[in-house]
Order: sequence, then C-alpha cells, then structure tokens
Amino acid sequence: MKIFVPSFIASVALVLFPSAGALNVQLPGVNYEMMYGDNKCKSAAEVEADMMLIKKVADKIRIHSLIPCQHGEVVLPAAKKVGLKVELGIQTCSNYYQEKKLLSRLVEVGLFDSNIVTFHVGSNEVSNGEVQPDVALTHLIEIQSIIRSCGKSTAVTVSDSIDTYMQNPSIFEKVDFVSISSMPIRDGIAISDAVSITLEQVQKLLEKATELDKKVAFSEVGWSSDAVGSDQALYMKRVFQMAKAYDFEFYWFTAFDSKGGNGNQLAANFGIFDKNNKMKAHLQELKIELLEPRILQNLGTKLVLAESKSAVVMHKHEAAEGANAVWLYDKETHQLISKFNFRCLTANQEIKDGKVQVTQCVNDDKDQKWTFGENGQLFHSTNATFCLAADVSTIGKVVLRNTCASDDKYQKWTALKP
Repeated sequence: MKIFVPSFIASVALVLFPSAGALNVQLPGVNYEMMYGDNKCKSAAEVEADMMLIKKVADKIRIHSLIPCQHGEVVLPAAKKVGLKVELGIQTCSNYYQEKKLLSRLVEVGLFDSNIVTFHVGSNEVSNGEVQPDVALTHLIEIQSIIRSCGKSTAVTVSDSIDTYMQNPSIFEKVDFVSISSMPIRDGIAISDAVSITLEQVQKLLEKATELDKKVAFSEVGWSSDAVGSDQALYMKRVFQMAKAYDFEFYWFTAFDSKGGNGNQLAANFGIFDKNNKMKAHLQELKIELLEPRILQNLGTKLVLAESKSAVVMHKHEAAEGANAVWLYDKETHQLISKFNFRCLTANQEIKDGKVQVTQCVNDDKDQKWTFGENGQLFHSTNATFCLAADVSTIGKVVLRNTCASDDKYQKWTALKP
C-alpha cells in the first residue's frame, strides 16, 4: 500500500522527448491517403517519403480502399520498407467487385503478407446508408473466406459506427474485432467534452465486446486544426491517454492535411503534417504523459473514491465497480481524471464542505487542481488550506475541508493499483 507522494507522481508520468518532426510518443496508427488535390495520385517516391515521415509518429497505417491510385501495389512495399505495419481495407458499395479483384491481385503477386495485420470490409458505409447491414455481413463473410483460403489468419472487421454495431448483432458476432469511428468535432461537440462523450457512448458496446471476447479499436479518431490548433493537440493527448487506459488501438485521422480545394477547411486540416509535409507546431510542442491508473482509498474509512453519475461517492474496495473507482493524475494540469468517463474531480474551493463531483475537464478551471502532499493529503492546488476528506458524519460522502489537519486520518489517501 502506497501513499500518494511527489515521487510517486513523478514515476507515473513518462515523458519522452521527440526528435525533430516527431511526437514524444508513437501513435498506434494513422490513416493514409495516396490521392490528393483534384484526384491526383502521389508518385512512388512521394509515397516512400510519406512513409518515412509517418514512421516517426506511428507504428501502422490504415488504407480504406484499394481502388484510387492502386494503393495496395504502391503503398504496401513502401510501408514495409520503413517498418510500418498496415491495416488494409476495401469499400463495399458500388465498387465492391473491383475492390475484391484488386485484393486477389495483391494475393497473387505476394503483397498480401504478414505485414498486413488487420483488414476492414467497408468504412462507415452502413451508417452512411450506402450499404444495407445484411449486405455488409455477406461481404464480411466472403472476404474472411478469401483471406482464410490463402492460409492467412489476418483479423477481419467492419469499420462503422457504434450504433451500427449495437443494432446489428450478427455483424458484431462475426467480426474478428470491433472497429468504430469517432469524430466529435463533426458533431459540434466541444473539446472539453469530446473524449468524455465518446467514452459514454462506447460503454454499452464495451460490455458487449467483453461478453464476446472481442477487442475494440477506433478506425478513425481525430480533430481538425482549423478550429484551434491547441485543441487538436489536447484531443490527441486525451485520446492517447484514454486508449492506454482502456487498451484500445486507434488510427489517427489523418497523417497529412488535404491538398484539395473543395473549400472545406475543417475537413482539410485533420492531419498531423500540414500541406507542406511539416509537422504542425502545436503537435511538435505537445508532450503526452503516460498516466498509470490508481484507486484512492481513504485511510480513515478504508473506503475508495468512486464516480457515480457525475457525483463522487465512497464505496468498499471490493464493491467498487471497475473504471468508476479508477483515477488518473495528470501531473501537467494537476487534474484527477475518472477513468470511467474522463471527467475531472471538481470541488468549489470557495465553499466550506463544498460539493465534490466530476465535471468536464477544463485545463484552466481552478476548481479542478489537486496536489498530493507527502503525508497522503490531497490538497486543492489553488488553496492549499483546503483538503479532500471523508465525511465522518455521513458514510460514503466525500467533502472539501477548509482546514487541512496533518493528523486527520480522514484527510489521508493511499494509492492502490487496480
């Protein structure tokens, strides 16, 4: 059992220092498009240069179709040359038979090998109304059969929305893993709510995936720098931390800004690299900390801190429910984040015995700042005379005391591994 002390805080936040043109962490993967501008295709040399840049920031690339620019025959060798794994994919609407023919061609020439780690059959085509669910299922089964008949064990999925999976259990049961997309900026969701709302939406799907023993991955997750560049950086940071906390794979959308005209600047600026193939400054400056999960147990009551419908309560350790009782401490922002919904522990430091709850994380919100003392106390960072405490008069209640007492065991917390 270990008390939260500064040395512990330092140990849970691993910050790597990037080289030029690189992030300080490796992303699991990024989406890649070989086509640019008005249906122009990049040359083989340009694709190879792209792969070298991507290798600095990610371990895998995701290709959503084989048709434009003969993606497979050009990109697969270039990716393999620099050590990038690939998720390959096809469209299943009007071009399905052409896509299937190109897949067979890749198998024939030996390009479909172990460097292709996953394969998706369609991207959001059911949710977009381009393909009916039964057709998507038929295509999935057919592609699985083609790949298996070649002696390959590549995991095959359908990339689509959360609703598509929840409304079509036959697809859910047949895929080798669950692949969903999340683009909260396109739905008008604020940056402070983006990851939280995504997690809330995915909880039921996670329960079903656990029942079926299937992994969950995000096929497309991203934020446009056309709004505010720092928001793109913050979203990448929180998505990365969420993915680590839940053991999600994800593919950032996308590697490069679009060079097309079209006039839609929001859509054109999701890339890590700009139109000149330079990493965006706010991402170059980004430092992503790897946060370890901890359960906070009160020394006096032996109860643990837990989130419950945005309220903060205390439960017996053995009664605490999964992610609801797990917290992540962000050393950079001094925020305590609930693993369950990635909202932040919040208490009004102006009010004696004030309400403690979880609310949307806002980096400059003074009511969300916390510091761990050497003796196990949890201080309100903006007012060091306030401490988080168990309310001895009401079992299960947690409050913010306006007087910190070093000998009060109800103000002391220990950090336990989940």
